[in-house]
Amino acid sequence: MPLYPPTPKQQEVLDYIVQHLEKRHCSPTVAEMAAHFGLNTNSIQTRLRGLERRGWLKKPGLGNRGYLLLGATVTVKLPKCKADEIERMPRQ
Repeated sequence: MPLYPPTPKQQEVLDYIVQHLEKRHCSPTVAEMAAHFGLNTNSIQTRLRGLERRGWLKKPGLGNRGYLLLGATVTVKLPKCKADEIERMPRQ
């Protein structure tokens, strides 16, 4: 559970991450966030570190898209699977 509410600027970044996850099923890179907001990557990284300190995000690894949302719920629409297209494995 997050410790403190995000600042307005942090909330903008958090909202963008959630929207990106819902649309593309992966978190945005720092460069994508910087381009979206018209900021440099240092400004975005400062906001992301603030969200981490407040308990909203976690970056477990070194990957470009590695942020985990800790204080938000994301609904992801997965493609429907047609039962008639699935081949059943025969029992042995």
